[in-house]
Amino acid sequence: MKLLAHLFRLLFRLPPLRKRYYGMYRKVFRPRRLFSGHLFNIRIDRGIRMQVDAGEWIQQHLFFFGEWDPPTSRFLKHHLKEGETFVDAGANIGYFSLLASRLVGSTGQVIAFEPAESLFRKLTANLDLNPGHCVLPVQQALWEAEASLDFHLPDPANAGMGSLFPHKERSGGRQKVRATAFDTQSERLRLQKVHLIKIDVEGAEWQVLMGMRQTLARHLPVLILEDNGKTNGQGGQGMEAIEALLLPLGYEGYYLSAGGWPTSSPEASSCTNRVFMPRSLFPSTV
Repeated sequence: MKLLAHLFRLLFRLPPLRKRYYGMYRKVFRPRRLFSGHLFNIRIDRGIRMQVDAGEWIQQHLFFFGEWDPPTSRFLKHHLKEGETFVDAGANIGYFSLLASRLVGSTGQVIAFEPAESLFRKLTANLDLNPGHCVLPVQQALWEAEASLDFHLPDPANAGMGSLFPHKERSGGRQKVRATAFDTQSERLRLQKVHLIKIDVEGAEWQVLMGMRQTLARHLPVLILEDNGKTNGQGGQGMEAIEALLLPLGYEGYYLSAGGWPTSSPEASSCTNRVFMPRSLFPSTV
């Protein structure tokens, strides 16, 4: 099976076959649990080393293509600078955290929040594969206040769909997780500046923002927020409410083009993430 996975990895490097990936995933890879449980050690962009399960949705992308969510990855490369601070809310197995660590360097810092026990173990294992990283892993969910919450476990084929709210992608299992407000963590860590925050928390985006209102007012960090119709609004507030919260603070909302540049055109959007940037940055749009 590992030889077959490597064969597909080579084939998907060819653009015509890469375009057929999703159809093969939907019709073959996922229904048959092909490659599930098969672990591979890979080296991807900027020398990042990771261990991935080739049967899981995000990790399969990393194995076959060497990246996950190209528009968001490119946005980070365009905007994160050496010495800056990046916050990863919903860090999964650490891809964005490790990429950010490479971008901000030894003088920067990355704080990675991941509440799911299994994903946190993989996150820390992947950090161990990359000596010299600047990532601080925190096994907590971000929320509006300190709390102990039920975390709804996902289907292992898509481990990133775990949520503090029930939705159709869950497996039926639950585990208790600790939750914290980011403002509390920021004070504890004595963060002098927060430059960019990625929030991908399967429906709890509103609660996370409520827990970082002081940070937003003080630092005006660039925000990357998932806008996923399957889970957005599970916490009681959707993207319209989030826009109403952020715009008066001095933010403008954008979509992301395939090249990772902010655009005001929904038609040019290439991913489910939205970007909110301080108006003072005057980003170029395409």
